[in-house]
Order: sequence, then C-alpha cells, then structure tokens
Amino acid sequence: MSQKIEHGFAVNTETGEVSDIYIQKDVSSQNFWKIWLSDILTVLGIISNSKQLDVVLYVMAHIKQSDNTFVGSYDKIARECGVSKRTVITTMKKLLEVDFIRRVQNGYYQVNPKYILKGNENKRRMVIDYYNTLDSYPKNDGKKDPNEN
Repeated sequence: MSQKIEHGFAVNTETGEVSDIYIQKDVSSQNFWKIWLSDILTVLGIISNSKQLDVVLYVMAHIKQSDNTFVGSYDKIARECGVSKRTVITTMKKLLEVDFIRRVQNGYYQVNPKYILKGNENKRRMVIDYYNTLDSYPKNDGKKDPNEN
C-alpha cells in the first residue's frame, strides 16, 4: 500500500483567510482494473469499426478477475453484442494475431495481462508468467477454427 498526498486550500468563512491543507491518503491497487492505455491503444489500432470495438469491449467486460480468462463462443458474443458472427470472427482473429488474447481451448481464452488486469503488480507478474508459459492453439495452423462453423 502506498500513500498519496493531495494539496488543497481551506477558507475561513468568517475571516476570509486562506490556508494550505495537505490530505494524506492510503492508496491500494487491490480493487481496481488497471489498463495500460498505450498498449491498449496499439491493440485498438487494429479495430476498423465500432462493431469490432463492441466485441473488444464485450471481451473486456467479461474477463474473469481471478485469472484473466474469458469464456464465450462466437455465436454467443455475436448475439449479445448485436453484431454479425463474421464481425466476431474477424475481431477475434485480430485479437489473437496481436496477442491481446490467447486461445486456451475452443471458446476459452486468456486476455494478455500486459494489457489489462485486475489486481496489484504482484498478481500482474504472476499472471504474465503464466500467460507466457501457456500452450495456446496455433494461430496460423491452416485449420479452420471450430468456432467459425
């Protein structure tokens, strides 16, 4: 836990005297989503329209906090986002190509903790280590993705 000091002013309403005040706060990174904006913007640079962005935001909103995983078939994502299955397929392929997500198995993905994670730095390092050792499905093995139908 770290401490943050904020500077402010207090005004005595009777005399009009202005005083400097300093507020010391304990700051914990335990319960916040951390998004590394420069990295996320790089990933979002591959998104070509708002419907694809809807898919990315859906994935981000459904990340399991304990291990950064996401579960969802292309059909379910399309239905819940109100987009075509083709849009989901295109977007998910792009996210796989730029390593924003990694397919653990069909319909089961882990979001790269380099980009987004809930927790502190220790958790981030642990999840990154795990992510880097994952054996994911090959990205370009020439086989059709079973989720595509």
